Amino acid sequence: IVTVVAGDKRQKIHLTKTPGFAASMPPTAHIGLGEMETIDWIEVSIPWVGNKYILGPLETRRRLVFTP
Repeated sequence: IVTVVAGDKRQKIHLTKTPGFAASMPPTAHIGLGEMETIDWIEVSIPWVGNKYILGPLETRRRLVFTP
């Protein structure tokens, strides 16, 4: 689960590599924040690993890579 907080916006996305029978998808999340320029913080929660916090401010319009 990826949670992104930017100003008064909060988005939560549940990622899975296998959404259904014989299906697969890349484990990536696209967070649309509109005209927001900074992200306050990001939380990545993986059940078997725990929680990882990325504290901001972070610039928007960029790619972040998380490796558990």
